[in-house]
Amino acid sequence: MSRLPNISGKNAVKAVPAVGFLGRCSWPVIKILRELSRLEWLKVACPRCGEEMTQYLTPQEEVEEALEKGTFLETICSYCQNRIRLDARTFDPRI
Repeated sequence: MSRLPNISGKNAVKAVPAVGFLGRCSWPVIKILRELSRLEWLKVACPRCGEEMTQYLTPQEEVEEALEKGTFLETICSYCQNRIRLDARTFDPRI
């Protein structure tokens, strides 16, 4: 069973190692991070061209809906215009 690190304040996200931590925990961790911080941006690396882009974090309602339906979140690479699917649990990009 994973335990959340003891973090607080608006800089709480800095204490959490990127996707590795989120990938091993259940989806409520994303919601908890939102409540503890002012996390508004997500860095996504395109699996096709490798460019890293910054975009707004998907609204919590859309994340919960994707998790319930077992679907992916979708975005488009701003460099190569490739459609990217994001895992709703970890925001890990896939083609």
